[in-house]
Order: sequence, then structure tokens, then C-alpha cells
Amino acid sequence: MNAYHSKKVLQYSYLFHKIGLLDHDQFKQIEEYHGLKVMKKDRLK
Repeated sequence: MNAYHSKKVLQYSYLFHKIGLLDHDQFKQIEEYHGLKVMKKDRLK
């Protein structure tokens, strides 16, 4: 998965978290995993 997809996953997981489909722990796991990928990609530019 590339950084673009990770950003999309973060956006959708935040939305799902807000409407109650994801609990806080699930959201944090997704955010940590995909957030690291996005940060790495931004650093490589």
C-alpha cells in the first residue's frame, strides 16, 4: 500500500471512528500503522 492509500485509509478510519463503527483502540492501531507509512513517504520527497 502506498502513502496515497494510507492517507485515504486514515481519512475513512477517522470518519468510521466518528460515526461509531470503530472504537478508540481500533482507530489508534490504524492511525499508528498508516500514519507511519505516510510520514516515511513524506520524508523521502
